[in-house]
Amino acid sequence: MSLTSAISKRQVLIEGVMPANSEKLSAERQKRRMLIEQFVNQPSRILLDSLLKYGVVWVVADHAVTKTRSWGEFAKIRFSNDAGSVLELKNFAN
Repeated sequence: MSLTSAISKRQVLIEGVMPANSEKLSAERQKRRMLIEQFVNQPSRILLDSLLKYGVVWVVADHAVTKTRSWGEFAKIRFSNDAGSVLELKNFAN
C-alpha cells in the first residue's frame, strides 16, 4: 500500500493491477504509470479521457518530477504546496 492510498483511503491506479509480483500484469502497470506521467507533464483531452475511463478522479503531481504547474481546462488544483499538487480531474461528460 502506498502512502497516497493510505492517507486518502482510495485505491491508486497503479495499485489496481494486483498482484504486484505478477509478470503478466507488468505491461498494464507500465501503461498506467506512463498515462499518469504523460498527463501530469503534458495534459490533453485524450489523456484525460483515458484516465476517466479507469475511473480516476484525483491525480497527485509530484513537483520534484514535473515542471508543470497548471493543468488548464483538464484539472483543477485542489491543494498545492512546495512538494506537489492534488488535482481534481474535470469530467466533461457531466
